Amino acid sequence: MLLASETKDEAERLDALRSLNLLDTKSEQRFDRICAITQLIFNAPTVAVSLVDHDRVWVKSGVGRYIKESPRDTSFCGHAICTKITNSDHSRIMEVQNTLEDERFFNNPNVIHSPFVRYYVGFVLQTASKRNVGTLCIEDTRKRNLSTREKEIFVGLGLIVEAEINKDVKQLTSKTIENQSIFELADRYENKLKEINGLLKHERINYKEWKILNYVIENGNPIPRDVAQVTNISKPQLSNIVSRLETKGLITRKHYKDGDRRKIQLSTTQKGTSIWKKTLNKLNEL
Repeated sequence: MLLASETKDEAERLDALRSLNLLDTKSEQRFDRICAITQLIFNAPTVAVSLVDHDRVWVKSGVGRYIKESPRDTSFCGHAICTKITNSDHSRIMEVQNTLEDERFFNNPNVIHSPFVRYYVGFVLQTASKRNVGTLCIEDTRKRNLSTREKEIFVGLGLIVEAEINKDVKQLTSKTIENQSIFELADRYENKLKEINGLLKHERINYKEWKILNYVIENGNPIPRDVAQVTNISKPQLSNIVSRLETKGLITRKHYKDGDRRKIQLSTTQKGTSIWKKTLNKLNEL
């Protein structure tokens, strides 16, 4: 494991960070909504807007199993802000597709212990003075690899967060993703999120229920223990969610294939798969 180091402009960077007056402040809807949209688009267990202080990483906003404050030297975001940045916004992405195969993180406490991070991607957030102060980041318990299109979307979301932390609309209105301003992009994401929430409400399921439905379909008849670990939902809560989905005719439970009647596998019904596909189609319209 390699510990995160200070940046070359550490003193100036910290001055810029503190000038934002965001450290140790309450959560705000303007950041919370971007985290929620990011989680939905990327089907990610954990999303956070993190600020990297002198010796800690502090989360301004997050969804999933995130830690509000953690040591900087063992953090992923501490490494991300040291990323060499060019004129391309894509250079501000640090992606670790499999932490177990990366010399910086293979024995990191966040990898070998809870929350068992296998994947990380962070977009470096900068101040107007081009100081790296934090990230919009995604963590997952499975290895992943963002496509080119997904990176475009992630950059767009990162720029929206950056505009918010700087409260300087003029700085970013000229930046576009596929000839669309990032502010129009934010509205588009939020409108799509409302459409998806409307679809789920019509089908009488909530986001956590859809999250379980999605995991069961993508992982082919998993056992509840694995679902609970990967989705960061407690076993009692998972049991309640599965019971609701079963009552609604979206999921079934069956005994494990090895014949052990104490083990249960989850599978989706035709109705459950249909709702899942409708939601994915909405996401693919982004």
